[in-house]
Amino acid sequence: MDPLLLVILALFVALILTIGLLLVYTGIFRGVDVNTGRPPIANVRVAYKFAQGPYSECGPMFSEVASLAPDLRCIGVYFDDPQKVESHNQRYIVGSILSEGTNEVEKEVETLFVEKGFKLTDFPAVDHAVISSFPFIWTLSSYIATAKVWPRLGEYIEERKLCAHPAIEVYSEDEIQYMLPLSKQEDFYVEEARKAKEEIAKSLQESDGTDNESALPEDSTMISEGSDASDASSGSESSFEELSLKEGEMEEEPNAAANET
Repeated sequence: MDPLLLVILALFVALILTIGLLLVYTGIFRGVDVNTGRPPIANVRVAYKFAQGPYSECGPMFSEVASLAPDLRCIGVYFDDPQKVESHNQRYIVGSILSEGTNEVEKEVETLFVEKGFKLTDFPAVDHAVISSFPFIWTLSSYIATAKVWPRLGEYIEERKLCAHPAIEVYSEDEIQYMLPLSKQEDFYVEEARKAKEEIAKSLQESDGTDNESALPEDSTMISEGSDASDASSGSESSFEELSLKEGEMEEEPNAAANET
């Protein structure tokens, strides 16, 4: 065989093996465990920016957050079900967790974010949320996680008839953690998200002269068809109580997040 052809063949095999190992390393064959327990964050101070549009366009915002405070954890909160709300109406925020619990905020970091146009908000502690996690090796991991984790979360919620929202991602140094609160949900909706919903409703009404509720954001990113959204939105614990009756006991809690990318 031609030596040049052998070299090309060897390089091709090496490339295929490298790609295969990379995919394994980034978690493409990893199973996804979903359960209910205490979420990975509690009583956090967040610097954020609000956006409206396709969730797939949030990448630059995460890059900005990571560049401003690479040692802090990034957070993304998604307020609408992309299966029900048109992409241009989808509401979300991307930001950084400035502090958690009794830890004090570094004022210099907080000031930096504010100067860059970020807003500040606080998210409460909740006892129960639908939770999962996925390894975060590099950027490709987030795309793999999106394809694997969110469908599994949706199935879990649908099977148990839960009302869990909004959808939250927390990026630490080597892991993406997911949580959908089962109580105090309204406390996770920033003012801009509420105003955007009102504006979308007004726009829809002006465009067709009717209240097209099916096209409106529902403030329920992962609500199942059989759950009662009013109970969960009011901050009750009914969603978790229903789950407890079905499963009998709580499942394992996730590990707390470490440092940010």
